[in-house]
Amino acid sequence: MQYLRIQIEKASIDVRYHIKATPSVVEELNPDAIIIAIGAQPVMPNIKGIEKPIVKEAVSSYEQIEDIGKKVVIIGGGTVGCEMALKLAEEGHFVSIIEATDTLNAQGHMLYRIGIRHAMDKVKENITCFMFSLCVEIQDHVVVIEKEREQILIEANTVLIAVGQASKKEEHIVFIILHRQLIQLVIVIEWK
Repeated sequence: MQYLRIQIEKASIDVRYHIKATPSVVEELNPDAIIIAIGAQPVMPNIKGIEKPIVKEAVSSYEQIEDIGKKVVIIGGGTVGCEMALKLAEEGHFVSIIEATDTLNAQGHMLYRIGIRHAMDKVKENITCFMFSLCVEIQDHVVVIEKEREQILIEANTVLIAVGQASKKEEHIVFIILHRQLIQLVIVIEWK
């Protein structure tokens, strides 16, 4: 993160934090271009019991590792799920990854997938992977999964949801509607 801050400073890029880009603010700035980088939000799947207190969103849990129990179920075996499983396993937690497909970290670069699998193998006594599996219910201290039409119960103090992120499309659309004239002006200026 520090590297990126230094690069932004070197490039003399004007970054404004914690400012809502209202039409008047954008008009006053009179930018040459507008970059809409409003982020994403975690996807929370429709699973019975997802509102239980043992359920946490994985990304926000990175900064609260001390609040995570010793028996952890991670729903989603993508990059976030695998990285969190590795971190927790290295710290002595017992982690079960529930993944719907046959591949962990499927979206990651091949070399990264190999690297994370290699690191996970070093703590394999603390990680169990359930591939081709779906979470069907979260109970007070048990997660019910379905694998090959069979239900399996997994004990858990904490359930981490790591099934992905969705763009904030509504906010993006609202921004474009509010700033349509300014965006058209930017496009015309860039076209010349």
